[in-house]
Amino acid sequence: GQYDLLEVSKEAQEELRICTRNIENIAHEKNMSYRELCLYVIIHEEIHNWQSKTFNINLLMKDLIQRNDKQALANLMTCLEGHAEFFANMFAEKLIPEFEFKRSKPSFWTSIKYRILGLDKQMDRYIKGEKFIQTLYEQGGIPMVNKVFEIIPTQNEIEYNSFGYINRVDPECKFLPGVDIHN
Repeated sequence: GQYDLLEVSKEAQEELRICTRNIENIAHEKNMSYRELCLYVIIHEEIHNWQSKTFNINLLMKDLIQRNDKQALANLMTCLEGHAEFFANMFAEKLIPEFEFKRSKPSFWTSIKYRILGLDKQMDRYIKGEKFIQTLYEQGGIPMVNKVFEIIPTQNEIEYNSFGYINRVDPECKFLPGVDIHN
C-alpha cells in the first residue's frame, strides 16, 4: 500500500493506492485471508495519512533533506513505519480480530531476495521501529510516542537504547516497576 497526496488543482486530493497482486501473493505465501490483509494494509496506510496531517511529516522530511541529514531521515522513517505498524496492529485487534499478522525476520532466501530488491532496510524499519514504539508506548503512552516526531531518536536509541531516548526527552519519566532499562 502507499498513501499519496496528488496535486489535482489548487487543492490536494488524498489517494490510497494498493497493489492487490502483491497483497494476494503475500496472503497466499503466509496462508492468510486476502480480505483481512487488505484491511490491514488500509489501516496501516491510513495511519501514515494521519501522521502526515498531525505531525507535518512532509515539512520535517524536507528540513532533514535540506540539511542532508541522511541518518536522521532514516531514523524518522523507522519511527514512521514502527508507529504505523504498532498502531495498525492495535486497531486490527479490534477491527479484524480474526486477523493475525506479525512481521518477523525473513528466511535466508527471502532476505536475499529483499536485499536484491532493496527491501531489506524497509523490512528492518517495520520490526525495529515497532519494537521501539511499543517500548515508548508502554512507558509513557501516546504522549511519549508522539515525541519521536519532535525529537528524532538516534539509530542506537531505536535499536538498543529506547530507555535512553525516554530519559533524554523526558528525564522526569518514571519507568514501570520491574523494567530492566539496560536490556
